[in-house]
Amino acid sequence: MPSRGYRTFGIGKWHNGKESFNRGFGEGREIFFGGMNDHWNVPAFDYDLTGEYAARIPYTVSFETQRVDYRDADHIKSGVHIQANCSATRPLG
Repeated sequence: MPSRGYRTFGIGKWHNGKESFNRGFGEGREIFFGGMNDHWNVPAFDYDLTGEYAARIPYTVSFETQRVDYRDADHIKSGVHIQANCSATRPLG
């Protein structure tokens, strides 16, 4: 954690690995470690003081077989596609 009189807050996508996040930030929310993922249901972490970010949560891989797997995250905040709330994208008439 930085110690030169600054408060640092990280949010969003972080490509440099979990190990390095706490070296640059002293706080954070909605942290996504990795590359591409589901844009509307991003697996995220809130700041972990230990720097481990070890939580894992279940998700359904296949609804047909009910197969469940786990992903690194402590929560998922479900999003809504912008077009679902935009009347200009709906057919006229």
